[in-house]
Order: sequence, then C-alpha cells, then structure tokens
Amino acid sequence: MDEAFFEFHLPNLLPEGHTLVVAPKMHIASLLYLNAGMASIRTQVQFSSSATLILVPLLQLYPEYCTYEALLSCLFPLSLQQCRSIVHKAQGGERELLLRPLRRTIGSLANGLHQLDLEICSIRNVGYLIKSRVSDDLLC
Repeated sequence: MDEAFFEFHLPNLLPEGHTLVVAPKMHIASLLYLNAGMASIRTQVQFSSSATLILVPLLQLYPEYCTYEALLSCLFPLSLQQCRSIVHKAQGGERELLLRPLRRTIGSLANGLHQLDLEICSIRNVGYLIKSRVSDDLLC
C-alpha cells in the first residue's frame, strides 16, 4: 500500500456525513464527521500492521465480501492466484492451519472496528465482510 491514506464514504455502513480515513503507514483509522466544510475526528483507532493490511481491501470491496484468498494475499508475499490454489487444495485440519494467521488478524481487527461501530462477519468457507454494528440487516 503506497498511498498515504484512503478515504471511504460508505453509505449504509457509516452514519450520514461521516467518512472513514485509513492511514496504512501509520496503522490508523479515523472516523471523521463533515459539517459545513469542516471535519472533526469522532473516533481514531490504532491497528496492528497486519490488521491494517486486511482492513483496506475489506473496505474497498464493501458492500461485497472479501475472500480468504484475497485477504491471505494481502498478509503474505503471494499472488492472489497462488493463495487461491493453496486454499483450494487444503482440506480439513490443513485448511484450518492455513487460515489461522488470517483469523488471528481478523480478531485483532475486530476489536478496533468495534470502536468505530463496525464489525467483521464471517461468511463460512468463503471470506469476510464488514458491516455496521448498529444495522439490523445482517447478523454475524
């Protein structure tokens, strides 16, 4: 991630007038409230470097989910195709071992996202997506 920051206007995820700004190099996500051309920080959360690596693609793909393969390719120096091949070949306990670092990172990310009124939903055997903690449309 070479960009200094990513700005996300996420309808149906963030309250109206709010923007989420992620600074990957600083591992910070800031929830900003924009009013009359002025921005104020509502919440700011520090994440681990690994959590930041998977936060950005989860937000970029919203409202769609992010596959295990895509998230693993963000965590490790492997291409999406290499991760896809590894995940599809893994069975049972081997698959669980393969996904353990991702699940650990998701757990770390979830703690910080709660401060932003967001949460991670697991889509069994597929991947993860971000949703609002205050919406009623999807249960995790």
